[in-house]
Amino acid sequence: MTVRELAHRGLQCSPIPDKLHLFLRNLMYRTLSELRDSINQMIESQGENAGCAAFVFTQNDVFEYNEEMTEEHRFPELFTEDVLCDVGGCDYIYEQVGEVIEDAIRLRKELPIYQDDVAV
Repeated sequence: MTVRELAHRGLQCSPIPDKLHLFLRNLMYRTLSELRDSINQMIESQGENAGCAAFVFTQNDVFEYNEEMTEEHRFPELFTEDVLCDVGGCDYIYEQVGEVIEDAIRLRKELPIYQDDVAV
């Protein structure tokens, strides 16, 4: 069974405790068509002008550079999909994004410009 097949069954990721990390985990590996559908659903529910931050890696990002021959080495489709699935299923990436979001929230809550907007 390939990593991609495991990912579609949700088997490669360990459980992530909070809602933010669970949301981010659901953004793992998918095809560009599936990504487009997810984005369209988010646009419908949140509106076209909703803010977002995104990182998208595609098959064009999976290569090695051969410095001796000064050319890129591309891999077969299944190999590339498995690599991208590993990237999409890596809990470390989602934990880091979650920490950046938490740190940014904490920092901005202390800024005077946001005091009236974020009183909790």
